[in-house]
Amino acid sequence: MRQDLTIQRIESDFTCEVYETFARIAIEKGDLDEFNRCQDRLWSLYHQHLSEERDWSGERKPNGKCKLNGQRMEFLGYRILSLVLSHKHAELDATLLRLRLTPQEWSDEHVVHALAVRHAIGTRNYYRLFCLSEDAAPTMGAYLMDQVMARERVIALRIMCGAYRDYRDGLTRNGPSLLRVMRQLQFRSPRDVDEFLAEYVFKSDTVPATAFYPSNTTESGDENKILRAEVLVPRLDKALTEFQQLDAEGQA
Repeated sequence: MRQDLTIQRIESDFTCEVYETFARIAIEKGDLDEFNRCQDRLWSLYHQHLSEERDWSGERKPNGKCKLNGQRMEFLGYRILSLVLSHKHAELDATLLRLRLTPQEWSDEHVVHALAVRHAIGTRNYYRLFCLSEDAAPTMGAYLMDQVMARERVIALRIMCGAYRDYRDGLTRNGPSLLRVMRQLQFRSPRDVDEFLAEYVFKSDTVPATAFYPSNTTESGDENKILRAEVLVPRLDKALTEFQQLDAEGQA
């Protein structure tokens, strides 16, 4: 269908609807390549069909309103979000500068959420970031954020472990508790933390016992276990390197 629309050079409300539908399906299925193709075509449609008005000098300029009946602001939010999550900050700045959004557009919920995500990543406020991915994301934003949440959680956990300055001596109980990790990284239970560590950090079915300090007799429950920072840090560094290689391959 999209090929037919392109060959016949049909640029209408129906064209927008087709590409927007395919883009949403791609987001839900985690197909970022397909989403980016749809997004590029949509952005071209939105840009080509912006209405214009004359400014004080008589020059005609786009007024930010699209003649096509598409969901421009929703997909602007996705575009900002995808650039933020891909760490393409220079391209994002250029995009926002070129668009010259109106005050009403700046206050759109999709744009507000995407820029809040940008601020959370820029300030390394990972607690806020994970809250934005769970509850505050409008429409399909949560699906888009899910694609990189594992990477961002690895980064956040590496920062948490690195905060224990004496973790290398292995003599003191230096490391975050499972409960702290669960709360800061917005996991629902200690089991979710274990599954995350097993899949992305230790690359195994279970987390080895050496990842934790021996439990005190006064402590009870998984949430009171203390992670060994000296064990986690090298594995987290390796996981981050692998994520960076995947990101580089995806952008190639």
